[in-house]
Amino acid sequence: MNKIRNFMLVVAMCLALSVQVGYGNDGNKGYIGFEKAKSIALVHANVPESEIRKYEAELDRYRGRAVYKIEFDSAMIEYEYEIDAETGEIIRWKSEYD
Repeated sequence: MNKIRNFMLVVAMCLALSVQVGYGNDGNKGYIGFEKAKSIALVHANVPESEIRKYEAELDRYRGRAVYKIEFDSAMIEYEYEIDAETGEIIRWKSEYD
């Protein structure tokens, strides 16, 4: 019984490893990942990461494209970005005073 359990454990670990290899940190092959999308938004907004008060990110769809929705607050300004998950292109963005 222990041999079967150990074998299943090894198979599960191999599957988990194979899923992660070659994939972005969001688990989708070919996507730039949440961290890269965050970096793109922060550079565009000219906001250092240390100045972020609130941060949210999700993977969504916009007009048939996979996009990262990035929202964060810095000082008195709220930022919202939609970034193409494959290319890193900023599709839409806005900022407004809090």
